[in-house]
Amino acid sequence: MYALSAIIDNLNNNEVLVDLLEKNAVSHAKRRVPEKAYWDLKATVLELLQAGLGSKFTKEIREAWDKTLTVAMTVIVKALKENQSQ
Repeated sequence: MYALSAIIDNLNNNEVLVDLLEKNAVSHAKRRVPEKAYWDLKATVLELLQAGLGSKFTKEIREAWDKTLTVAMTVIVKALKENQSQ
């Protein structure tokens, strides 16, 4: 849970955020977490937000979260692939 808290705490600090996401990928690569698991996580987070926020989870908010999670997962998957090729 520390990693998730650190990621959330640094949403406004791009350099630290990217570093944390890359470290997350390296850590999970050692456990052989596949790329698909990250994209599944993105979908799950969006579903949880929809369920939790209900009508407050507007189209605009969904699009913002979708973009944010896509960027995060892209950073993670890139680092994951780089780690696997070493």
